Amino acid sequence: MIFKKSMIAYLCYIVSAYAVPTKYPMDVTVYPNTPIYHPMNIKVYYPMNGDKDEDGVPNSIDAFPNNPNEWYDTDHDGIGNNADKDDDGDGMSDAIERKYHFNSLNAADGSVDKDGDGFSNATEVGLGYNPLSRASHPIWVPLIMGDIMSVLPARR
Repeated sequence: MIFKKSMIAYLCYIVSAYAVPTKYPMDVTVYPNTPIYHPMNIKVYYPMNGDKDEDGVPNSIDAFPNNPNEWYDTDHDGIGNNADKDDDGDGMSDAIERKYHFNSLNAADGSVDKDGDGFSNATEVGLGYNPLSRASHPIWVPLIMGDIMSVLPARR
C-alpha cells in the first residue's frame, strides 16, 4: 500500500539536544517500512502501526499514543514533558533549572553541589537559596528522636 500525503515524519533515531523527538514537515510518497529521505538526506521511516493521535510520533515510540499533545516522558512519572513542571524529576522545576542554567532533562544536576557549600542544588532551591552562590545556603539543624540524632537542612 502506498500513502501519498503531507505528513510530519518523525526522525526515528534523531533527537534534539534535549532528547525530545524532532519533527520535520514533509510532502512525500511513503511506502510502509521503507526508508524515505528528508531533503537534508536524513533517512526516516513511516511506521506500519501508524500514529493514532496524529502528533507525528509513531505509536511504537510514543509514550502517549492517544494524546496529541504529549509523546515523551523523561522521568517516567506518567506526565508528559509538555505538561510536566519537572521533566527530569530531580525536585527542581524546569523554570528554576532554566534560571540557573541547569539541564531540565538531567536528574543528576539536582544532587550536584554546584557552588561547593555542602548542600545539593535541589536542597538549596527547595529551601529558597541560590544554588550557585556559596554565601547563600541553608544551615544544618539537629533532629533528636529518643536516642537517635540526625541533622536536616533548614532555612536560617
